[in-house]
Amino acid sequence: GQPIPVPAEERVTRLVLLAPTLGWFQAPGALAEVRVPIDVFAGAKDSITPASTAELLRSAPATVEIHVYQNAGHFDFMTDLPPGIGPTSGLNHARFLHEVTSQIDIAVR
Repeated sequence: GQPIPVPAEERVTRLVLLAPTLGWFQAPGALAEVRVPIDVFAGAKDSITPASTAELLRSAPATVEIHVYQNAGHFDFMTDLPPGIGPTSGLNHARFLHEVTSQIDIAVR
């Protein structure tokens, strides 16, 4: 594939990514222009995009903070889960969402 030019937007001062799918950032230099701090929130029980894939973001010339929640899966970051999907076994979904949103609030201040 060909690179897609993405102009910098001065209003974007931080990226907050929840259980991000990062495959398209594997190309050499794909993150070379990312200069704003990045906060990644991932679940240790995410079998769709494992938390370890967030390490790819460390190739950006930006500060990268990766927050891994031990009992969270991929869809647990959603307020309304997809039909037929329940929260990860043993996870108090409401408490988890409260904790994550509190951490996001801290990150963006």
